[in-house]
Amino acid sequence: MLITGGRVTDKDPFWSIVLLLFFLIDIQIGAAMQRFLVEPQDVNIIKDHTVILPCVVEGAIGVVQWTKDEFGLGNDRKLPYFPRYSLVGNESAGEYNLQVMNVELGDDAIYQCQIGATPSMPAVLSNNAKLNVLVAPNNPEIAEGSKIQVTADVPFNLTCRADGGKPAATLAWHDHSGAPADVNSTYIAEDIPGSKKMNAVQWINITPTREYAGKAFTCLMHHPALTAPRSVQVQMDVLYAPALRMTVVPYSVREYDNVVVHCQATANPNGIEYRWYRNELLIEEEKGRKMKIYNIGRGYHNDKIRCEARNVVGMSTASHVIEMIYGPKFRNPPASVAVDLGHDATLHCEADGNPRPAIIWHRNGSDSEILSSAPTLTIHKASQHTAGRYICVASVPNFADINAEVVVYIKGSPAITSEGIQKFPEGSNARVECRIEGMPVPKQVVWWHGGRPVDLSDDRFTTLSDEHANIYISRLIVSNMRSEDFGAYNCSADNGYGRAEKIIIVEKTLSLPIVIGSIIGGLILIVLVAIAIVLCNRRRHPDDEAESTYGSVEKNRGRSNMVALSDYKPGSLRSNGAGCGARDTWPIDGRDSLYRMSGASGDYAEPAAYIQKPDNRMNNNGFLHIDDYIHDYGSSQNYVRQPSYRLSNNSLPTQPGYVFSAPPAVDYRNYGNYAAVPRGGGYLPPENYVDETLNPNRLSTRV
Repeated sequence: MLITGGRVTDKDPFWSIVLLLFFLIDIQIGAAMQRFLVEPQDVNIIKDHTVILPCVVEGAIGVVQWTKDEFGLGNDRKLPYFPRYSLVGNESAGEYNLQVMNVELGDDAIYQCQIGATPSMPAVLSNNAKLNVLVAPNNPEIAEGSKIQVTADVPFNLTCRADGGKPAATLAWHDHSGAPADVNSTYIAEDIPGSKKMNAVQWINITPTREYAGKAFTCLMHHPALTAPRSVQVQMDVLYAPALRMTVVPYSVREYDNVVVHCQATANPNGIEYRWYRNELLIEEEKGRKMKIYNIGRGYHNDKIRCEARNVVGMSTASHVIEMIYGPKFRNPPASVAVDLGHDATLHCEADGNPRPAIIWHRNGSDSEILSSAPTLTIHKASQHTAGRYICVASVPNFADINAEVVVYIKGSPAITSEGIQKFPEGSNARVECRIEGMPVPKQVVWWHGGRPVDLSDDRFTTLSDEHANIYISRLIVSNMRSEDFGAYNCSADNGYGRAEKIIIVEKTLSLPIVIGSIIGGLILIVLVAIAIVLCNRRRHPDDEAESTYGSVEKNRGRSNMVALSDYKPGSLRSNGAGCGARDTWPIDGRDSLYRMSGASGDYAEPAAYIQKPDNRMNNNGFLHIDDYIHDYGSSQNYVRQPSYRLSNNSLPTQPGYVFSAPPAVDYRNYGNYAAVPRGGGYLPPENYVDETLNPNRLSTRV
């Protein structure tokens, strides 16, 4: 190979090989001198910030420049065609750093630092560096709004989105307590056509409960362009069916308490309708939030009370089983039994109560001897000795005991214990009673009258019967009793163990109207007699007569009212008029008269003596009567005959200071048992005794 005019010819191959060797050596020497000390790396930069991409070269011979997405930016360090771009650093130190000010989204690209080729050296390229421009997204939004209305237990979606971010925002849901709520969530990042930005969307599916009512759910947005997350909330208005809580007052229910069952409901909305059920039966009259039970009975024990509440959302129920405390009560009244002699007798006693009642048996009259503590008592080989009354006692703590008496009867012949004589008025409806005692009670009772069975086909005759324990009462009803219906009736009874009969005499008695009429007639007669007496007394006291009497008595003022009587002159008495009885008088010193009563048929057999007494004491028409019989206190209430005492001058005293003679004193204080004078004379006042304690002005001759 020959080199001619700078060209290599193939005529001389040797020189061609030498030239090639020199060329390769030149390339290696140039490459070793032009290289990068620092190459740019990928970097994230927030929009509107400034970024510097490093590029430091050594031994650069070729031109150093930057490319953006393989487009050269120029080799002028000021990069005049890109006002925000420039090469910064110490050029002599090989620093060709690319500075981008106020980064925009258009600056997001692949950058490369290059050393251009020379004739003797090829170009040198740096690593590709990704300038990732970060763009903060718009504030997050909830598609459903800031307040939504949902229904409890009905699933629904909440949507949170953040648009225009680069890269797409990260979204997360949190519940009202701050806990993550993205269990059932879906996240989507969507490219925005024609832009490097993206939209972020996250759905969450939740089933709200009433606890969410008024609470907020939060959507949090995270993005590298933000120093802190941003959030948005949605408040929930949860509609829910009534939530119930049932309470019973009082908590411990006793029989006869007044009980209130409360059904406390919360709901949204609040318009609630209530219904109440007892053992699933609707209680029509109860429609409020509480049910009242007055004087609750034991029949409610273990009953289920259910409250039902509903609104526009739905219906809820709550129930309570009533547990009661109540005293003992017999489920069925213990029954007496009748057994054959020598057979077993079994008595039953079952009681209801809560707590369960304790049962004890004892013989009537032997309370201390407990025969059994079980509901059943068996008496083996019953006899007349073991027959009789037994007591069952049921007890519950804090309640009064109850007891029941039962009788063990020995079966045998009946006995009739009715009254043998029974009386009824004629014309009445008679009920002739035949009382039969015995066990068993009679199977047949037959009535006889007049020697033949009573004809019960006659409408006038019917029978009624009552039965209690070992007593059977048969009543023969006879309508409109006639005379032939009175007489002897035969009652006979048969109980299978024997026969008994008794003759019952039915006698006639006055009818009730006659008795009542007699009583009324007697009362009328008594009233008429009383009226006649009153009218008669009024006729005997004319005012002019009283005035004359009082005038004469006035003259005797100051005289003693205690006198002793002597003989009187019957001839001095005179009759003074007539009326209900004759009024006899005798003169007092020829001026006035004292009256005495005589019988309607004439004068007394012996005259009686009278003496005036004060009218404010015991009443005797103004006078004190002295009979011939004087009560002797000294000889056991014997009455003795005494002669009538007389004044010594056969007249009544008319002057003050009149002195008694021998006869005993008669005072108004003795009146009532006549003159109380001891046998043998009596008590005499001292000689010259004058009684001036009585006022003559009060003397009266009025009867």
